[in-house]
Amino acid sequence: MKISIFAGVLLISAAVLSMDRGEKVKHDVAWFTNQHIAEKMNEDDCTNVIKGRGIMKDDGSCKWSNTFIIASLEAVAAVCKTPALKRNSNLHQSTTTFDLIDCAQTMDSAKDKDKPPNCVYKKGELKEQKRIKIGCDKKGNPIHYEGLVK
Repeated sequence: MKISIFAGVLLISAAVLSMDRGEKVKHDVAWFTNQHIAEKMNEDDCTNVIKGRGIMKDDGSCKWSNTFIIASLEAVAAVCKTPALKRNSNLHQSTTTFDLIDCAQTMDSAKDKDKPPNCVYKKGELKEQKRIKIGCDKKGNPIHYEGLVK
């Protein structure tokens, strides 16, 4: 009886440890730049830019959607200098506006469960002069695109 209880506790501990280790993927400024910064891009570039940069989900599958901020890294990083939205939060919102392009996978590509590099994206949706919310690291670098300020 003692052995089966010990084995059960050991099995549960191993499951918890393996879940904890794989849950979070650390993102940094280089990752953010690759995923979201495009100084020159137009709505027709979604598939080529996403494919060229190797953008995919953390599990290696096609991302359903991705947003590009049409600006320099320096301009976006300036948002990190604004006060955090909440105490102990790393989220900041811009006071200036940015143009963005939202890219979304085509229904056929999603339905066929295409894998990179075969992901196909629709023409992007240009959103002009929008304020954004981003997450920043302790050094003041952008590391996460949260979305638009509503």
